[in-house]
Formats: sequence, C-alpha cells, structure tokens
Amino acid sequence: MNTLSDNQLASEIKRSNKQAFETFYFRYYKLLFHYIISRIQCSETAKEIIQDIFKRLWQNRNNINTRKSIKAYLFRIANNLLIDSYRKKRVQNSYFDRPEEPPEIVSGENLDFKTQFHIAMEKLPEGCRVVFTLHHVKNYTYLEIAEMCSVSKKTVEKRMKLALGMLREQLG
Repeated sequence: MNTLSDNQLASEIKRSNKQAFETFYFRYYKLLFHYIISRIQCSETAKEIIQDIFKRLWQNRNNINTRKSIKAYLFRIANNLLIDSYRKKRVQNSYFDRPEEPPEIVSGENLDFKTQFHIAMEKLPEGCRVVFTLHHVKNYTYLEIAEMCSVSKKTVEKRMKLALGMLREQLG
C-alpha cells in the first residue's frame, strides 16, 4: 500500500479498505501534527484534532472525490476543526470570565521581539495566519497552500500581502 499514490489510496478508502486508510493515516499524521501544533501549541489537543480529522475522513469516505486532492481535503477538515477549537476555547474563556489573551498592559518596548511577533500573529485573520505559517514556517509554495486550503493562488497571494502588511504595521 505504501507505493500507492494519494488518489489511489483515496479510491481504496472510498471502497472501505482499512489497510489503505491506515497507510494514509501514517503518511499524513506527522505533517498534520506539525501543522496543527504550530497553530495551537498544545500537543494533546493537536492529537485529538488529528483523531477527529481521520475519524471524519473515515465516516465520510463515501463522499471522497477521487479526482481532487485528498491531502487538500484533510487540511480543509483540519482548518475547520481548528476554527471549532478556537470557538470552543473562546466560549469556555467567556464562561469562566477569563481573558483569552494576556492583557496588553505591558508596553511594546518591554516585550522581546518574539513575544511581540506572537501577539501580532494572533491578531491576524485566520486565513492570513494559515497562509503565513504554511509559507514562512513550513516552506510550502503558494500553489501548495492554495491546494491545501482549497482556494486560488491569487487568494493565497492576497492573504500573504495582507498578513505582511498587518505584521509590519503592528511590529513597527
């Protein structure tokens, strides 16, 4: 099974081939883990999200479009689950009346650049943050990012331009 392409594995998964599913799981587990952990910095939550990703893939295997990239499908599920995770966290924080981010009482002059950069990244819109991280941290091309996020290359370029502009503005 390891020699099969992603599309071939997708066809086999669609036919409920558990060995193909297992092969696909091990092929993309690390990549998904690194992608998710770069966004949430919690390995336990990242592992839970990955389990949910593959659970959803298996549950919806009959709907897999074997003519499209199954890798992009995985990352779309990952993005949706990350957004759900952020929403749940926001609801929990508001329920317990805790701020989601540390208050910005400390002046920018007292923060090191890494902390300022992290705060600026958190302020970016979701799509911009994803594109910036995939390109500058994971070294994906704009075309690969477009495929993963199921958007056009132009959209990736616009999001990157917006992200860079916002980061420049916030970091001075």
